[in-house]
Amino acid sequence: MRFVVQVRTIHAAPNPKYFNRGRGVTWYNLLSDQGTGLNAITVPGTLRDSLVLMAVVLEQRSELQPTQIMTETGAYSDVVFGLFRLLGYRFRPRLADIGGTRF
Repeated sequence: MRFVVQVRTIHAAPNPKYFNRGRGVTWYNLLSDQGTGLNAITVPGTLRDSLVLMAVVLEQRSELQPTQIMTETGAYSDVVFGLFRLLGYRFRPRLADIGGTRF
């Protein structure tokens, strides 16, 4: 989730795509299939989603241990796809416009 921050702070960053001329933060939340929260992190602006996603997964401290990670298109990266595989996770991004994609 992305939020515009109205006050001046070093913890918010610009991103014209989401915040127009303003600055904002992005909140990432890791949920289990049982609807429980496992971990959350707030980052300035909109850093590369896939790297933040990996940090959220690796830093969670609950008894539940995720085996599959599902995301939307913004979190997809070939490198992160491979890193998740090496760490033993099944990375399953939901890719938009997959029909026109060529391998």
